[in-house]
Amino acid sequence: MSEYIFTPAGRLAIEIPPTSNIKYSHLYGYRGLVAVPAEQEVIQQVVQTIASSGEPIEKVVAGLVDNLNSRGIRRGTKRWVKATVIGLIRPVFGGRILVKGGYAISQHYQEIVPWPQLLLAIEKVRGLK
Repeated sequence: MSEYIFTPAGRLAIEIPPTSNIKYSHLYGYRGLVAVPAEQEVIQQVVQTIASSGEPIEKVVAGLVDNLNSRGIRRGTKRWVKATVIGLIRPVFGGRILVKGGYAISQHYQEIVPWPQLLLAIEKVRGLK
């Protein structure tokens, strides 16, 4: 999509990306673009556990839900459930965003977990669906 701006040299067409690189206003692990260390530790634990486990993903996720809830870790005021744990397996936590069917390095969100490890966790979680 093109948009025009006016400069002293005349009208200039600029390409506007279809989505902004800043797309998560209330993302667990961040407040705006500022990292929240305690939440990022949870993200690291979830991704590392899923990526490294050889057990069935359903069992791993159930164990993570039990572990987080038994330790009193909350996401806001809510307890963890399977869907919210799986929701932590997102490209943004590897410092990437989805762009036109692929992944691009985010200009705004820092990497919380190493991209290869996150990619492995993404592949395991996709096997659930």
